[in-house]
Amino acid sequence: MSFDRILEKRGKDITLKRIATTVIDDFYQTMSETSTDIQIKAIVGKITLGKDLLVDGYEVDGKVVVYVSTGVDVSQGDSLVIDGSEFKIERISRTDAYIKLEAVPA
Repeated sequence: MSFDRILEKRGKDITLKRIATTVIDDFYQTMSETSTDIQIKAIVGKITLGKDLLVDGYEVDGKVVVYVSTGVDVSQGDSLVIDGSEFKIERISRTDAYIKLEAVPA
């Protein structure tokens, strides 16, 4: 089993990709379409700024497990981009201290 820390192997920045959200009016016409990319920065040292923070992350046999701060706005259907590789989020677990994201290659 291959088990690597993302912070050591892949670096400290991860992008959270939000799928496009479509707003449709009463006549079934598309009013707007938006998508958002959130840059998640690693916690460095003990002082942190911002709310979108990568607490820790691991890669196990191609699957990634990433822990982010509770301030990160994440939902099912989003994906993570790590060093140009996209991972589809399969499971989201929330606690008072962190959010755990489990993802597989897209």
